[in-house]
Amino acid sequence: YYTGFEGFDPGFLLDGYTKRSVLVGPALRYDVDSGSNRMLGKFEAGYIHDMGSREILGVNSYGRPIEPDRYFIEYRHNQIIDDKIALTAVVSAWSDEFVTRDFRDDYFYDNQSPDNFVEAMYYGDMWTTSLFTRFAPNNWETVVQRLPEGRIDIQPVELLNTGAYFRAFASAAYLNVFDPYDLVYRDGAQTARIDAYAGIDRPIQLSDWFKITPVAGVRLTSYFDTRGGVRDSNYTRVLGQVGFDAQMDIWGQFDFTSKTMGIDGIRHHITPLVSYRYIPAAEQGKGRFDIVDYDYFTTYPPILDLSSMRNVDDLSELNTMRVGIMNVFETRDADFGSRELARFDVFADLNFTRRAPPLRHKYWNDDPEYFQRYSDVYVNASVSPTRWLTLGTYSRFSFEHSCAPEINTYLRLMETDIASLTIGSVYLKDSLEQYFMQIEYSISQRYRLFASLHYDAELSEFVYQRYGLRTKIGTTWIVDYFISHRSGSTREDSFSFGVNIIILGM
Repeated sequence: YYTGFEGFDPGFLLDGYTKRSVLVGPALRYDVDSGSNRMLGKFEAGYIHDMGSREILGVNSYGRPIEPDRYFIEYRHNQIIDDKIALTAVVSAWSDEFVTRDFRDDYFYDNQSPDNFVEAMYYGDMWTTSLFTRFAPNNWETVVQRLPEGRIDIQPVELLNTGAYFRAFASAAYLNVFDPYDLVYRDGAQTARIDAYAGIDRPIQLSDWFKITPVAGVRLTSYFDTRGGVRDSNYTRVLGQVGFDAQMDIWGQFDFTSKTMGIDGIRHHITPLVSYRYIPAAEQGKGRFDIVDYDYFTTYPPILDLSSMRNVDDLSELNTMRVGIMNVFETRDADFGSRELARFDVFADLNFTRRAPPLRHKYWNDDPEYFQRYSDVYVNASVSPTRWLTLGTYSRFSFEHSCAPEINTYLRLMETDIASLTIGSVYLKDSLEQYFMQIEYSISQRYRLFASLHYDAELSEFVYQRYGLRTKIGTTWIVDYFISHRSGSTREDSFSFGVNIIILGM
């Protein structure tokens, strides 16, 4: 990058590979603030005519050969105009799903399922409107295209000094599912759809520490020309919801101090939460329109409120109460005002009508055994007795099936810029059990050692190891020397040595 221009840093990419030829492409970074117009962005693109053998190039996940002309385009843009208009663009156009894995592995490991969209938003006094489009430049990934989607959101507005608040949204979109399996037989799900919601919330402050908010709303969804008229051309569905959100806020302060751990008093905030939603007959109309926005898998508590559900084409009756409690312990901090010492959050759902797990139409059947009366119990806990030590976990437990579907743990040690150590584990039932460690240590102001290890308990081996030395040359250059070993890789040798040269500026 050349940093001689104010606000704009043009540059280029240039890689040389002994067996793959040369990758070249333009690059640009910009950060401009003119008061009324602020924009920040980054663009990088690379092209290579890959001279690797057909065996090296291989095939993609759909069994199609990867062609030698390979490229990637990465673009990010964010802009605010007069504090009223916001423009956001994200583009990750790749010739094939492995091009960044082969030539820009940092991109690949951070973004293995690239997204491509452009959105413009206008902020009114009590409303926002947006125009959003998601497109599919990559022919190797499934994308729900929105071509485009216009939407208006009305912020909560009090109704005639009653204490009740009205909120609503309306959107219109043409939706099309691009599926690589349908490249030959083009029959992907598609529809034009109008979707709108109107609801009323009425917060009731029963005391200084307890509030309950009854909720009621209606959501209308209209479908037009589904599957080009093969099914019913038009269909309208109206759903309603009733429920409430209740919250308590309990505070406690303790005059405990410890110079060793940097604790100057402790504040404990307890927040018990109860939410309930009843959405009857939400599955009505299925089979009369294409399922485009379907129920998705998440390891977090699923959305309860009808207005926020994104799986609008794949809804089911909901009669659920969520119970949770959040605990946060904090202390005073001279640098940041306060510092979190510990956290313990736990949530669980009681389904009065058994609730089907996500993605049932792909991976589950209609056996009642799979429909849950009680959800998983979600636990998020951490403790940081000092600035340099944090121990935490995010886990799910299923009492209905007497198992732990997911356990994630981590231990982080950090001493300013001298050294850092992170160790942890990732466990998904019947899928994954891995342990990892990342460590960095500064030998001096110029030299720093780093290492990363991943151990797979199912395979009983280290699946990835990386060891390196980072050196800083003046104020302009950073050079990384590293060796790595990867087990079971299908696209690169198990052992590699590399040098990364980073130019901070010229």
